[in-house]
Amino acid sequence: MNRNPAIARVSSTLVVAAMLLGSTAVATAQDATGFLGIAGVVSDSVGTAKDGITIKVRNSSTNRSEQSTTPSVQGSTAGFYFVAQTDFSGNRAARVGDTLTIEAFNGTSAVAVTPNTTTVTSADVSSSLLRLNLTLGTGQAVDKTPPELTLTYDQSASAVSPGGTLNITAAANETIAAGPVSISIQGPTTAPPSTGTMDRANDQQFTFAFPVPPDTGTYTVSISGAADAAGNAAPAPKNNAFRVGSSIAAPNVAIGNVTASAGGTATVGISLTNVTGTDVGGVQLSIAYETNQVSFQSATNGSALDSSYSAAVSDSTPNGTLSVVVFGLAADAIPNGEVVSLSFSVASTAAQGVTALAGTNLLLGDPSGTEIPGGTLTSGGITVGEATADACTKFDLTGDGRVNIFDILAEVNAVLSDTDKSNPKFDLNSSGGNANIFDILAVVNKVLELAP
Repeated sequence: MNRNPAIARVSSTLVVAAMLLGSTAVATAQDATGFLGIAGVVSDSVGTAKDGITIKVRNSSTNRSEQSTTPSVQGSTAGFYFVAQTDFSGNRAARVGDTLTIEAFNGTSAVAVTPNTTTVTSADVSSSLLRLNLTLGTGQAVDKTPPELTLTYDQSASAVSPGGTLNITAAANETIAAGPVSISIQGPTTAPPSTGTMDRANDQQFTFAFPVPPDTGTYTVSISGAADAAGNAAPAPKNNAFRVGSSIAAPNVAIGNVTASAGGTATVGISLTNVTGTDVGGVQLSIAYETNQVSFQSATNGSALDSSYSAAVSDSTPNGTLSVVVFGLAADAIPNGEVVSLSFSVASTAAQGVTALAGTNLLLGDPSGTEIPGGTLTSGGITVGEATADACTKFDLTGDGRVNIFDILAEVNAVLSDTDKSNPKFDLNSSGGNANIFDILAVVNKVLELAP
């Protein structure tokens, strides 16, 4: 008999382990075991053993999953894997007839594997070892991605007529498995939601005719039962809110337009105008900027927000994208006005003209977490003018109209002087204290920035 020596070594190890455990893993029950090792070699479609592949084995009956990465045992053959299912206390690692599901991963990416299921036999239970070689690239890759649903309406989502019928369509980006797809629509009152089963127009599209009640306000749509063939359930649908009542202006978020000089700074506000009368509890948006023109420095709460609100900004500098969120710490409504203040440095080499601050991906929600539909986003920009003397005046410590090594030396001498270091003229970083090493670094950076 031609046995893989690595598997033979593992099998011997299992027998010894079973003896040390008082044979609990082998002989407590004829049809079950407290220990089952699953072992074999992972190869590609042409038979080459593959290391670095993670094998995950799940017992469908117990829902217990274990995994290991090839080679699983030091000194074993290439591509060897060993996964152990254990349950000594309940003697239920595996039972005859259990189905084991096998998944393979190369790093974090799922890889097709054959076979991807196997059934536990009495011989497997008796020996506490199931031998199973696996082949990559010839089976069905494991689908872990849920479908996405997007809702559309046959009326404007911001002005649905009360008393009529609203036709709602849910479109999926992949085939939805057979079975009922349910819809739930929660209105602005405390009344129970309206529920029903959607009609299947085709494998990716479902419809529902909603009798619109007379209550005006925002309605939220939930969908359940929509899953793909792999059983991945769709999350909350996109565009899942609509308003019943007369059309009114939606909240607007506007990014400011300012003017700055090359080599200077620009402060840009983001303002909320909530003209609907609907409380806005949260704002989220993205802003794209030109990294060769400006660089993001910092963000603070805007003038309209006090300490009970938070404005958070993250910067992806290589891509030139800011992510902005604003919310009340006690789920309060956000007031009208400037909600965020952004600070940018303008490059000394920045081209004259408008550098765009392009807003995208606006999301608005009320304090309860319900999406507010129809919000608008106005982009802004920074108009860059020619570098002026004012942009460099405070660094021109010698007063000769230039910023160079002599100004660095003047700052160094001021820091070393008991009298000059307290002169506000030498407080270049506006700290409000005596001149120090940070002020020297400020003028050094300015000299390097303006150097030809």
